[in-house]
Amino acid sequence: MKIYFSSAVRAGRQDAKIYAEVAKLLKKYGEVLTERNADPNFFGETSITDEEIFERDMAWLNSADVLVAEVTTPSLGVGYEIAAALNLGKPVLCLYRDIPGKKLSGIINGDKKLKRAYLKGIFTTEGCITKEKRSGRWRIRLIQYTNRKLKDNGKEYMEQIKEMLEESNISSSPIRFSKINKRKDGTTSISIELAIEKKSFKNFYKCIGFNNINKQNRLIEAIRDIQSRTGAGVVK
Repeated sequence: MKIYFSSAVRAGRQDAKIYAEVAKLLKKYGEVLTERNADPNFFGETSITDEEIFERDMAWLNSADVLVAEVTTPSLGVGYEIAAALNLGKPVLCLYRDIPGKKLSGIINGDKKLKRAYLKGIFTTEGCITKEKRSGRWRIRLIQYTNRKLKDNGKEYMEQIKEMLEESNISSSPIRFSKINKRKDGTTSISIELAIEKKSFKNFYKCIGFNNINKQNRLIEAIRDIQSRTGAGVVK
């Protein structure tokens, strides 16, 4: 997978070490095309013109499978790259650190398509859809595991997921904690879970869904099964 990592270059060098950590993490999932921009010792191009920078970066963006943007520091360039990626139909993930005195741009925070794309990605990778054998009950769940010491952070994250779902009129269950596991290093981890309410399955299908074809087909099967029992219309 080719990843275009977008970050403030000329205006964001104070965050260069953070960018470097993000780029290091992203390299576990694919090739980071713009890794140089995350180098703390890089302060912008000097050997080529702005026009050449534009042409090269747009070529990288065209070849990328996904764009990941660090949006804590306001940047015209990052905003342009996000818009260009969305125009090209690329999946976009925006990373923001909640820092006193800095507010996330309203145009980023208010973009439902961006949030829905993120939810689709997280439910595809860490969500599941199952049918209980005895009751026949369908469940769409998002399950994450975290260090027990980070329980509050995990809960806060899941609350943000719930808020984004609610913006698309998708109801979800209260957040639950379970399955305390001991790791080899002596630390303990817990699972954090939320589930989509049955009444919101159809909205979940329309607004979010799954990128995985098997999960998406299971979702369609679930909706048809529920509708056949209730006499509602069938999903096409």
